Amino acid sequence: MPEAQRSHRRIWQSTNVPHPCYIGRSATVNSGVHRSWYLAQLDRHHLPYGLRVFEEPNHRTYKAAVFGMRSGAMQPSSSLRSTAVADLGGSVAHTALTAPDRLWSAQEVLLRTSPVPAAAGVYGWHFEQAPSADLDAGRLLYVGIAPRYMANRTSTQNLRKRVRYHYRGNAAGSTLRLTLGCLLGIELRRVGSGTRMTFGKTGEAALSQWMAENARVCWIEHDEPWTLESELISQLDLPLNLDQNRHNPFHSRLKSLRSQARERARELAVSA
Repeated sequence: MPEAQRSHRRIWQSTNVPHPCYIGRSATVNSGVHRSWYLAQLDRHHLPYGLRVFEEPNHRTYKAAVFGMRSGAMQPSSSLRSTAVADLGGSVAHTALTAPDRLWSAQEVLLRTSPVPAAAGVYGWHFEQAPSADLDAGRLLYVGIAPRYMANRTSTQNLRKRVRYHYRGNAAGSTLRLTLGCLLGIELRRVGSGTRMTFGKTGEAALSQWMAENARVCWIEHDEPWTLESELISQLDLPLNLDQNRHNPFHSRLKSLRSQARERARELAVSA
C-alpha cells in the first residue's frame, strides 16, 4: 500500500470512521464503485464546520469523511446525500464545535450571502469576552440545534434562520439572548400585551452590539440534530445551556438569575 494511502487510512481510523477506506483520485471505496473526485489535505486537526458523511444509495453503503475541502478539490456527485455526522462518533462532533476550523462573526453571518447553510444542524457559540467574570473567554459556552424535534409537524427552522435570529432577534425568541442579557445586567421588560419579555428596543440593540463584538459561531450540518444535543450537553462543559444541563456548576446560578429578571419585569409597567 502506498504511504499516502496508509497515512489516510490512519486518519480514518483515528477519527472512528465506521468503515475506514482510502478515497483519492479514482480510488475504489468499500462498495466497489470508483469515484473520480479528490479530497485534498485530509487533516484531522482542521475539522471543518461542514463535516459530513456521504452514502451512495444505489450501491452497498460506504462511508467517507470530508475533512478538508481545499482548492482544487472536487465535490462528490450530486447523487450522494448527507447523513448524520454522528456516524463518525461523538468525539468528532465535539471537536468540530469546540475546536472548529474557524469561527464566524455577526458581520459575516448577517451578510445577504450568509455563509450559514439553510440546513439542519448544531451550532456552537464562542465568546471573545465572556458575559460573566465567572466564565472563561475564548471557548465554547453554548450549543443549540435547528430545527427542534417535532412529532406532529415539520419545522421550518434551519441553521441560517436560527443563528441569524440569535444575532439580531430579541430575548422572547432566543434563550441565548435572554441568558446573555441577564448576565450582562440589561433590564428585562414586559412588552406588547404584557405577556412577552424582552430587553426593550434600547436593551436589545445594546445586546446585539455586544454580541457583534464578542460572540462568534460555528456549526455542523446534521439531518437530525436533536439526536446529538443530549450527548453534547452531557459530555461538554456548556455553562450557558440550561435544558438537560443540571449537572453543570453554573446551572443553578443562571437559572436563578433569569428567574429574578422575570420577577422584576412582572413588577414593572409594560414597556412601550
